[in-house]
Amino acid sequence: MLDEVAQITSESVFKLKVWSPRADIEAIFKLEIDGTDVSTGDLFADVNEAEEWVELEWDLSGVDDTAPWDKAVVIMDLDEHPVGTAETWYLDDFRLQGVGEATNSEVVNRETPDRLQLNQNYPNPFNPVTTIGFALPAASDIHLSVYNMLGQQVAVLMNEHVSAGQHSVSFDAGNLASGTYIYRLQAGEQVMTRSLTLVK
Repeated sequence: MLDEVAQITSESVFKLKVWSPRADIEAIFKLEIDGTDVSTGDLFADVNEAEEWVELEWDLSGVDDTAPWDKAVVIMDLDEHPVGTAETWYLDDFRLQGVGEATNSEVVNRETPDRLQLNQNYPNPFNPVTTIGFALPAASDIHLSVYNMLGQQVAVLMNEHVSAGQHSVSFDAGNLASGTYIYRLQAGEQVMTRSLTLVK
């Protein structure tokens, strides 16, 4: 479900990033009006890279710009799917934009936040380098570290006094095995955690 009705124009495009275990698939996108059978019809984009983040784009120039589209659907269309196998796709950075508009990275609000924030690492999954972002409402001593699923600390990314505002740090996991890890940010008495996935 979309946070609000999509504002479509003749120059609108929908973009997202996908990590796929295979390259022989089509990604199908459509907008719908929730609770009805009304949709834009299927729009197609090919996934041409496996085990890498790629950006897909769908042209919405022919879509009815007066309809209250409030739901986006993405389907991975497989030619073949061997019985007894399981595959996972990761989707990220969904955005509707007009041609020539700034991308998300260019319009991020860099003002000081009103609370501690720990962002999802990007890309995720990753191999072997990813970026972890966080934001502080006030200057603080912070400790940012990574743990395996046994609770053992495997990396310390930051352990220092940091100013208020937005920050990011690069994490190189080249010496670690594939799997899920937990990253933990402590700022004063506050602690936040998230998980990340290393795929080699």
